[in-house]
Amino acid sequence: MFGIIVNPNAKKNLRGKFRPEDLETIMGKRAVIRSTSSLSQLRDVFSEFFDRGVKVICISGGDGSQHRTLTELIHFARDRKIELPLVYPIRGGVMNMIANEMATRSGNPASQCRGLCEFYEKACREQGEKIATDALPFATLPILKIEDPRAEKEMYAFTFSGGILFKALDQYNSGPRNLRSALDLGVRVVGGVVVRNHWFEPMPARVWADGKELPFRETLLTIAATIRKLVLWFSPFAPAEKPLLDAFYGYCLALSPWEITKHIPSYSRGTRKNERLFNQTTRELRVEGLNGYVLDGDVYSREKGFQARITAGPQLRFLTIK
Repeated sequence: MFGIIVNPNAKKNLRGKFRPEDLETIMGKRAVIRSTSSLSQLRDVFSEFFDRGVKVICISGGDGSQHRTLTELIHFARDRKIELPLVYPIRGGVMNMIANEMATRSGNPASQCRGLCEFYEKACREQGEKIATDALPFATLPILKIEDPRAEKEMYAFTFSGGILFKALDQYNSGPRNLRSALDLGVRVVGGVVVRNHWFEPMPARVWADGKELPFRETLLTIAATIRKLVLWFSPFAPAEKPLLDAFYGYCLALSPWEITKHIPSYSRGTRKNERLFNQTTRELRVEGLNGYVLDGDVYSREKGFQARITAGPQLRFLTIK
């Protein structure tokens, strides 16, 4: 029924608190559980899952684990010309944006696995042991496709970000990766709004939305996303007029720190407009910038600058458990 991929390097798995053996004890015969410490192992795991009739692939790790695993899964399914399975994100990092959006805003790998067991037993009582995939409840969410000439292949993620978020996460990854470090960094970044420091220095960048270049060459923040709520209360995107199918949220901020300081609540909720803010759905975003960018919490450093083309990728189906 379930195939669970565990990233042993994810925060909640790193100290052995949620080891594959512990999850196996919870899941029993309901799941095939595999630990993968490198991307090269994923294809063999996917092959085993499909051969054994796995209906739902669960990824135990933070946002970076979800991004890397889903990128490999999409390429694997395309190469094999098979349909993408249902996906279920298991919380394993500090932010857990994807799990917050599509699974649960609380819990840990053990509690989520217990929830999967309860769901499975209920489904068996209602449908019998041979549960059809199309009978499972799911919600859809598009994923971004990111093309970077310096990457080996196209990548897939739910968020792309450059500017101050790249600076912050690059700094975060250089030290101890824990909640305390994340909160400390958040305070310093927010403090940079009030007292301008290097966190809030604009970065040279050029951005094109649907083929039209935006009228500013320095930006504080550039984001593309299919998830409306990012971290904490931060939901900066203007509401979409229709469901996101072949489009995504585009955001490019080129305001002064003082302007942001005066209206932090409205900018963080996407309700304020400004001529130096691009905030609308788009089908294509092209970004040229310095240093690098972030995909779902994974930092991609580019010392000589980068070029990235972001478009809408496939619609993914996520198992919904109530």
